[in-house]
Amino acid sequence: MAIIENQQELAEWVRHHKKHLDIAVAFWGEGALKQLDLDNPSKSFRILLELSSGPRTLK
Repeated sequence: MAIIENQQELAEWVRHHKKHLDIAVAFWGEGALKQLDLDNPSKSFRILLELSSGPRTLK
């Protein structure tokens, strides 16, 4: 198990993670899926979004 010190380390870990991911997210900025390489169809992941705050437009 790794301890993540900051957001850059977390992003790097997600990009290089090869197994299924379950991620809980409070708020993501535009382009987050691409930056984290989660727009890659070969990756398996599930994302829980907190939708009560932040932008209301989801794409």
